[in-house]
Amino acid sequence: MADRYDAVAVRRYKDRDGNEKSQFTTIGTAWPMRDKDGFTVRLNAVPAPTEGEYVVLLMPPRQKDDNRASGQSRGNAQGQQANFSRDLDDDIPFAPEFR
Repeated sequence: MADRYDAVAVRRYKDRDGNEKSQFTTIGTAWPMRDKDGFTVRLNAVPAPTEGEYVVLLMPPRQKDDNRASGQSRGNAQGQQANFSRDLDDDIPFAPEFR
């Protein structure tokens, strides 16, 4: 049994091609209680309810790879940085300044 677990919320969505995908977000930590049979769960965030239920998974912590541990962002399989500019909207309306 692990000494510590990540409390994880999962969100299912469909990508542009219609394939179902899952996104995992770590929202807290859980660890076994010392004196009793059970776990202590500390949440830093609460997942959005799906169909009236809050679902939290307890999973062993993920191992950090060298890029994530050093703070570098992950690129694609060829080692290139991902290009997110296509997702940004440059036509953001701004309210006029009030003087």
